Amino acid sequence: MDGPSRTRRFDAAAATVPALPDWVGAEVERRSLRRVQRREVRGRRWVGRWVAVTTTGWSALAALSPVGAVLGGWEWLLLGAAALARAGLGGRELAELRRDDAALRLPGANAPSPWALRGSAAAAPLRRGEAALGTLVALARSLGGSAGPSGGLLRGAVTGAVEVVDGLRLGAVRMVACETAMRAMTDPQRRAGLVRTRDELAAAMVASAAGLDDLLVAAVDVVGGSAAPTADLARLHADTDLLREYARALRSLAG
Repeated sequence: MDGPSRTRRFDAAAATVPALPDWVGAEVERRSLRRVQRREVRGRRWVGRWVAVTTTGWSALAALSPVGAVLGGWEWLLLGAAALARAGLGGRELAELRRDDAALRLPGANAPSPWALRGSAAAAPLRRGEAALGTLVALARSLGGSAGPSGGLLRGAVTGAVEVVDGLRLGAVRMVACETAMRAMTDPQRRAGLVRTRDELAAAMVASAAGLDDLLVAAVDVVGGSAAPTADLARLHADTDLLREYARALRSLAG
């Protein structure tokens, strides 16, 4: 599918979604991603417990097989070898589950409440960042445990996006504080200083949200193709590196 066709499809889909104010939409996107994470964590926890129990059972059977061979015959040795192999596979599966959980960490910074964001210039870029991260996480999970270049780069892109969204949340907290102080400030010179700080933060947040949008487009191009071209992979890698620079700039501005 070419770029204009994809854009028309996205625009048509967006038109069917009820419009929400940005100060509400940011919280909706954040809660949606949190619910998805909780469901996946619960599912992985259940799978991890089941694999751990069955692995322990197979290990115990392998340990007891020599006794069974002495008492019941050599067939117990074959059963013990099979149980040992199955226990090894279970241990490998547990290790992969832990690696997958660590690869898709979500932002840990606290964001302003929706009411605090109401009327704030931070609401729009924060919402864009939260929405882009949710889509990137879904794209990364769609590849499953792919160890190819596409899977590795996309998981790295998610990590970079998490850093940016953390910075957006910290920047939103500071911007809300600046705007609150501006409304209470009567001294023109001090108010002008707060306005400059607010404008710098707003510009950094808008640029970071735009970087996330570019990264998302590159990720869709990589995942949408049956075999990702080298140019698309290079673009995704470059956008991820640029995104990390945005994250560092946001952290330095947000203090």
